Amino acid sequence: MYQKVIKKFTGIFISLLFLGVMAGTADAVTTFNMTAGPTTLTMPDSTVVPMWGFALDSTNVDGAVTDGDGIVKVPGDVLVVPPGETTVIINLTNNLPEPVSLNILGQMLTPAGGPVWTVGTSETVASTGSRTPGDTTARVRSFAHETPAGPAGGPVSYTWTNFKPGTFMLQSGTNPAKQVQMGLYAAITQDAAAGEAYTGAFYTKELVLVYSEIDPEMHEAIAGGYYGSNPINPPPTGKVAIPSSLHRDPKYYLINGMAYEPGGGLDPVNAGTPIGTDDRVLLRLLNAGYEIHVPQILNMYMRLVAEDGNPFTYAKEQYGISLPAAKTADVLIKPTIWGTFPLYDAMLNLTNAGDGAPGGMLSYLNIVMVDTDGDSVVDNLDNCILVGNADQRDTNGDGFGNICDTDLNNDGVTNGLDVG
Repeated sequence: MYQKVIKKFTGIFISLLFLGVMAGTADAVTTFNMTAGPTTLTMPDSTVVPMWGFALDSTNVDGAVTDGDGIVKVPGDVLVVPPGETTVIINLTNNLPEPVSLNILGQMLTPAGGPVWTVGTSETVASTGSRTPGDTTARVRSFAHETPAGPAGGPVSYTWTNFKPGTFMLQSGTNPAKQVQMGLYAAITQDAAAGEAYTGAFYTKELVLVYSEIDPEMHEAIAGGYYGSNPINPPPTGKVAIPSSLHRDPKYYLINGMAYEPGGGLDPVNAGTPIGTDDRVLLRLLNAGYEIHVPQILNMYMRLVAEDGNPFTYAKEQYGISLPAAKTADVLIKPTIWGTFPLYDAMLNLTNAGDGAPGGMLSYLNIVMVDTDGDSVVDNLDNCILVGNADQRDTNGDGFGNICDTDLNNDGVTNGLDVG
């Protein structure tokens, strides 16, 4: 009888424990409501380039809703998945003139709902959904199920389960050579824990830097309908049809959608995110373009902790990080002095419009001096952070300034002997 009671109690306890675990994980869902739509970017030479981008309308984390600004941007707003969230859903509305789909490189879409095939060669031919055996004219148009264009444009849901921490590229899965080039991309991130990008990779501040490039003539051709093997519109006078992205010739090089100009009111890439000499900074680097870029910070090494969302067992100390197309990298920097540190592309994509004009992938990090006690000694060099001691006197050489060291004779005990 006693054993039966114990078994019954054990069974009830296990059942309750299981239900508790399920209750704790069932709501671990982050939902983003987004819109794909047209916008423009103005380059330093006043050229206005047509773009396509994403707008973040709202975010729902386990029932807690936060409104976005709903403004179409290039790149799109960074999507932040809180630690511990296992399922990510994006509801996409499409205000563009053609179908769009979503793809997070390095994460598994569930279900993929694709690929979507197109019969024939026209860009405007409707999708068949699947390829008919023996049809040699069919080709893949989208890696995943599509959000249709125009009035019927969504919202359509895309779901990723077993979401893993890291830095990833969200981009269009429909004709990426065309739509990603037009600006349909954004960073999506998740930390392993609060302030910890990956296990053991701790940070106090973070910056997301998305690298890209623009061929303005190709963007005009896509927006004007005279791009592709069978364009829907004839090119305007003085323009020519562009058959594919193989003919792209970038003239503008951007970081976070901006081509910088030294001396022209240049803002640091960490504008709005003050970085001090006591910070440990995580740089999330993403390449949304099609050329290789190599971010470098002059006079500062970086510790490469992960690539494409995959952490390294041992971090790599490097001066520059190679970013081929669609690649992401996570690096840590620890400033030791304050000042201005140029950030540039080591591939020397430093001009705009190909005419020698300054700008391109060139900016800087502004590191401010942190001096908590105001004694003109920065915190990372100060042996007494909370009490001013400009002379930094440390008689017993234990690393603690006399003014805040209660064990002056270094015997491990604080008592009257320390007074002497």
